[in-house]
Amino acid sequence: MAILLTLLETCKQNGVNPRHYLIDVLERIQDHPTNRLHELLPYHWEPRTQACGENASGE
Repeated sequence: MAILLTLLETCKQNGVNPRHYLIDVLERIQDHPTNRLHELLPYHWEPRTQACGENASGE
């Protein structure tokens, strides 16, 4: 629980939507190279898709 709360707080501190972050990371972590896991941390993370499940117009 502490790890999850730390990730969520780090998302907030870095202006990352925690919901979008978790959806994206959980979808791609199994295929992500282990030597590049640091790229999935909230302060390095770049979304792979636009707004993770929301349409392009932002509605």
